[in-house]
Amino acid sequence: MTTALILGSGMVATPLVDYLIDTCRYRVVLTDFSAEGAARIIRGRPLGVPTAWTARDTALLQRLVRDADVVVSMLPPALHPQVAQTCLAHRRHLVTTSYISDAMAALDGEARARNLIFLNEVGESPGLDHMSALALLDDARREGEEILELRSYAGGLPAFRWNTNPWGYKFSWSPRGVFKAVQAPAVYLERGRRIIVASQELFTHPRLADIQKVGVFETYPNRDATRYLEPYGLEPHVSLYRGLLRHRGWCAMMRAIGALGLLDDSEIHRFDRMTHASFLSTLLGCDEGDLQSALARRLGIGPYDPIIERLEWLGLCGSTSPRRAEGTALDIFLDLAVAKLAYGPGEQDMVVVHNEVVSRSEDKTTRRHTATLMAEGVPNGDSAMARAVGLTAGIATKLVVEGAVKARGVLGPFSSELYGPVLDEMATRGFRFAVHRSSLP
Repeated sequence: MTTALILGSGMVATPLVDYLIDTCRYRVVLTDFSAEGAARIIRGRPLGVPTAWTARDTALLQRLVRDADVVVSMLPPALHPQVAQTCLAHRRHLVTTSYISDAMAALDGEARARNLIFLNEVGESPGLDHMSALALLDDARREGEEILELRSYAGGLPAFRWNTNPWGYKFSWSPRGVFKAVQAPAVYLERGRRIIVASQELFTHPRLADIQKVGVFETYPNRDATRYLEPYGLEPHVSLYRGLLRHRGWCAMMRAIGALGLLDDSEIHRFDRMTHASFLSTLLGCDEGDLQSALARRLGIGPYDPIIERLEWLGLCGSTSPRRAEGTALDIFLDLAVAKLAYGPGEQDMVVVHNEVVSRSEDKTTRRHTATLMAEGVPNGDSAMARAVGLTAGIATKLVVEGAVKARGVLGPFSSELYGPVLDEMATRGFRFAVHRSSLP
């Protein structure tokens, strides 16, 4: 019997565990900080083995990896290289849903030498966005068309009827991961011209993405799109943009949060006898009684601007005390955000992934190819984000175990032997892309 080791049991792990146990009939060893946490996801199934583990316990990691046939790391990305090194030592395949970091990419030669697959970027974004884009590019190329543009958008958001707070956002995956991601610089191409966007400028020029039959969203650039020129088989003169989708107003809030220093995760502060308002006043260097005016001055807005109202709603200007004795500014911000930006009972999230390819045929006709996915979570059940990430990773893991992935080394989901079957099976599970083609004037 195949044994799959899943490291980490966070917000998107349940559909992955369910798929590998109930569909694949694998024995699944699931780790969490406590065995009880993992047991809540295993739910007493004989094929599930809940296990307490932390990243500091390297000896236990060695044993867990040694006794598995495949390892799926759902840990924070910074921990993947440690897991990968252990997989190298025990010659075990590895699957992650995270972007391929430089540290992971550096292991490509060793993985190939050991005949191993280290498969990454098989979640929602990155993951389904890549796969849908590649399928569209395949369609255009089969018609003999030249690719001019690829614009790819993805996001996890509250479903429209549950978009009920002033921030237009609720957490469907790691809260810390959300706000770490907004600090990554970005690069994209406009007709071959590199547009470099520093992390502090990500939210200064939001675009609107009008996705047919879904809605209008804000979008901002997502990391370095140019690294996908080769995997996508694109020429350097094209336009290539990868963006994250949010409900409108998000970018203005992120500009404000960054300007206030609330994304800083390096300096440790003591919070003895502090309120949230007094801490924010300390960051701004103002008296607490002058906080509203100081916020307006720092952000360059009026004292009654909706941004200040949103900060007040979150509790950053309030008289409550931080829940911890010490921590970073990001810790304080996240403690409030997790409490206020959570899904309530019965509320649903949604996942939106949209790709647009513009191509030109031999007769100079220009065409647009689009593929759009919109899926909502199950009321009082799995979120759309959990299913989009967990099921995608589960199907990819099955393909690795079954030998369907022939390449070796550090890989992404860029071969048709992988993305074709994943998209096909995801469509049977409610994640079907609507494809449309049209001629442009």
